[in-house]
Amino acid sequence: MIIGIDIDDTITNHCETWFKIYNEYFKSEQDKTLILSDAYKWDFYNEYPEDTKNYLFLALNNQDMYYDNLVILDNVKKTIQELIDSDNQIIFISATEKEYQERK
Repeated sequence: MIIGIDIDDTITNHCETWFKIYNEYFKSEQDKTLILSDAYKWDFYNEYPEDTKNYLFLALNNQDMYYDNLVILDNVKKTIQELIDSDNQIIFISATEKEYQERK
């Protein structure tokens, strides 16, 4: 069987990594620290002032920092290995710029 698995927020926690980078390196003193529940809808960032929104996307688009902090969720490696061991073909799916596909 061929099984497609999305990467962001399926095998990794995309928002957790994004918010960690934003909180540590990009947020100003007057901005609140973001937590996962702040991403309660797809375009949550539109509810923030333009400056905050710009810094959120600077954090997200800092690809080297993002991939250095991205971690695989608990038990994902084991589960994917079990699928492979059961003669399945795994295809990872993600919207990623070509230059970062291999790293992701």
